[in-house]
Amino acid sequence: RDRYARNLPGVERLSISSTPYSAYSYLGGNRIESSLRRTDAEFWRILQFDFREGTPYTTDDVAQAQMVAVISETTRSKFFGQSRAVGRDLEVDGQRFRVVGVVADVSRLRQVPYSDIWVPLTTAKTDSYKSEMLGNHFAIVLMREGASAVLAKEEFASRLRRAELPNPKLLKHLYAPLETM
Repeated sequence: RDRYARNLPGVERLSISSTPYSAYSYLGGNRIESSLRRTDAEFWRILQFDFREGTPYTTDDVAQAQMVAVISETTRSKFFGQSRAVGRDLEVDGQRFRVVGVVADVSRLRQVPYSDIWVPLTTAKTDSYKSEMLGNHFAIVLMREGASAVLAKEEFASRLRRAELPNPKLLKHLYAPLETM
């Protein structure tokens, strides 16, 4: 349901991302816990990462639900030692991904970009994220230089007031955060 957030006035780029969650892998009989975040390709264009190997996944990768991943240096070390990771496979959360990039570790204090593993949003095991109004996803925006964030917020709030909701009782919960903006 990101259609309510698209094409807001003054917004140059918009990204939809999940919050990171614990995902597990098994390597040599050992269980490895990692933070996994699902994102779109705009995520990589808005936020700045220090790529040590490879590149971020692309808009086409996301559109085609390609099983690709960007991993942190610590994750590379856990799975591949100090060997090059790009082009190698990584199994996490019961899915197999091909590593396309390795980034410098991101501090947990940087809540918006933080994760150990980033994969395309479209590789989620279900497509429920496409219809949920509330859930574990959020948007980040890059405003055009000189644009008014207040106008963008007001337009977004206006769109939500007209949104088609599967459960009207959600209205109270949807508008409460907007009143504090």
